[in-house]
Amino acid sequence: MFDMTDIGKKIAKRRKELNLTQVELADQLLVSYQAVSQWELGKSMPELSNLTRLADILDIPLDELLGQKSSRVVDQVIKEEPLPEDDLIEAAPFIKPQAMEGQLRDRIINSASLISLAPFLDSSTLMRQIERGPVDSTTLIALAPFLDEEHLSRLLDELIQGEVSTGQLIALAPFASSSSLARLIERSAARISGTQLIALAPFLESEDLGRIVQQGKIKDLQNRWILTALAPFIDQADLTRLVEQDVTEPVTDDVEFISDEADDPRSDDSLEGLLEKLKHFLKSDS
Repeated sequence: MFDMTDIGKKIAKRRKELNLTQVELADQLLVSYQAVSQWELGKSMPELSNLTRLADILDIPLDELLGQKSSRVVDQVIKEEPLPEDDLIEAAPFIKPQAMEGQLRDRIINSASLISLAPFLDSSTLMRQIERGPVDSTTLIALAPFLDEEHLSRLLDELIQGEVSTGQLIALAPFASSSSLARLIERSAARISGTQLIALAPFLESEDLGRIVQQGKIKDLQNRWILTALAPFIDQADLTRLVEQDVTEPVTDDVEFISDEADDPRSDDSLEGLLEKLKHFLKSDS
């Protein structure tokens, strides 16, 4: 929609015809001269609310500066008239958040368009759109980086009542609170393996992780390599209980663990050696 290179050339050409410096043009628009420089280089563009003022200063028709279609879009935004979704997505980087909120106030945007618009919406505006229609876990994963913790926690609490795959859990983990993530894991525990729990552990508080471990529903939790990988994230008491239980040999899972040495009972990498290291760690840290 907006050909920034072409628009930048027109701004620079007309500014020079009017014998204005970048600083003088910037002062009239209440922006920095660096902003004007970026416009003229085609690396950025003024906010749409500034374009009418810019055209007036340069004494050039807006449709000549932008082209007819782009000029129409700017006019609609200024008049707070709703844009078609495709035009709104293209214009979103140049529309102020408050104007974006106005564009979406009385509309329901489909999931694909909402994902495209999410970087330009504040969390509250995005949340209102989400609440107007069902959002599946795949869409939620795409929207999660743009939601604040309070809004995301509310959505995850709703998601707990539905189905969520372990892959989706891992994708949501960096954005969820520990308590929300723990509830999702507990609901899905029968389908979660020890190696998948390793991927989730850094995003959990030790108390939440300990509760999940104590429930005993995670598959292969007694695998010695899984136990070693989880050790830095587990509370001492929970780790002690796991170490003192029977520990199985490595199993094949969705993550492959390969020892550099043969599984010799005398090796430090043997089961006995591993358990001794863990027990020594627990004693030295107590």
